[in-house]
Amino acid sequence: MKSLEGENEWRVPIAPLIGIHSSKVFGVDSLIVFRDSDLMADLQFRISEYYGLDILLPWMDLTYEPEAFGVEIKWGNIPQIKTHLKIKNESDIDKLPEDISTKDRYPFYIETLRKMKEKDKENRYFICGYISGPLTIASSIMGGLEFSRAILLKRNLIRKLLMKITNANILAIKKLVKTGIDAIIILEPVAVFVSKKVFDETSFNFLNEMSKVIHGYNKYTILHICGRATHLLESIDRLDIDAYSFDDNVPLDLVHKSIKNASLMGNISTSVISTFKSNQIEEIVKKLLRNSDRKRFILSTGCDIPHDTPEENIRALVKACIS
Repeated sequence: MKSLEGENEWRVPIAPLIGIHSSKVFGVDSLIVFRDSDLMADLQFRISEYYGLDILLPWMDLTYEPEAFGVEIKWGNIPQIKTHLKIKNESDIDKLPEDISTKDRYPFYIETLRKMKEKDKENRYFICGYISGPLTIASSIMGGLEFSRAILLKRNLIRKLLMKITNANILAIKKLVKTGIDAIIILEPVAVFVSKKVFDETSFNFLNEMSKVIHGYNKYTILHICGRATHLLESIDRLDIDAYSFDDNVPLDLVHKSIKNASLMGNISTSVISTFKSNQIEEIVKKLLRNSDRKRFILSTGCDIPHDTPEENIRALVKACIS
C-alpha cells in the first residue's frame, strides 16, 4: 500500500474497519463465527470482495489477549469481560503467563489470519491483523477503575505489568506476522483516558518495542486509537509507526498539522456510517478526501463498523472514493 510510504496511488485506498458486520450481510450467527476460523476467514474475504475494499481484516476482538492472560469472558452476541484479575503486587504479575499465543482462543485467531492469507491467492488485499496495546490489555485485566487508581498511585507496579504484557505481545506478534499478513494494527483505545505525561511514561516505549519487532519482519505498524486523542498527537508523531488510525472527534486538519512522520487512516464516524443517509455519507467522504493529503491518507472509519450498518451506506463510502 503506497500510501504507507507517502507515495501517490491512483486513488485513496478504501479500508473501513469491517468485522462483525459481515455476519449480518451474509446471514450468519455471530457466535458461530467467533469459534470457527474457516468461517471467519471466508466471511472477511467475501465482505472485502462484496464492497470492493482494499483491505482484509479479521473481526476486531479486544478480549483475545485478556482472556489469554486469565481474565474470564462472558458470551452474548460478542465476547465481553466478565471478571478481572487482582493485581496488587509484583507476585501477581509474575503469575501471569509469559506466552499468550498458545492460550484459550489465541491459536484460533492466528489460524484465522493464516486462512485469510491463503484465500487471497492473487494478493489483491492489504491484510492486517489486530493486537491490543499494553494500556488496553492492562485495563481489561485489572478493570478500568482499579487500573485508573493504580496508574496514579502505583506507577511502578503498572510499568511492570505493562512490561509483562509487552513481552507477551511480542511473542504473539512473532506468530501473527508468520501468517503472511502485511501489517499489524495495534489497538490502544484506553490511551485517550490518560494524560500525555502518563502516556509518555508508560505506553510510549512499549508501543515502540512492539513496532520494532513488527518492522523487523518487514511488516507495517498501524496504531489505532479511537476516541478524543488530540492531547496525544505530539507523542504519536514521535512513535515509530507507519500509520495512525484515528476517530472522527480528532479533526483532520489538526492531525495533518501534527502528524508528519506517519500516514493517516480515518476518520469517518461509525455513528455517521450506521445512521446517516447514503447521499449524506457520500458528501461527507468527498469533503474528507478534498481536505486530505492524498499521498499519505487511507480512507477508513474511526472504529469497527456496527453490525447493523446499512449496506448502501458502505457502498456510498466506496463510491465517493472511486468516483
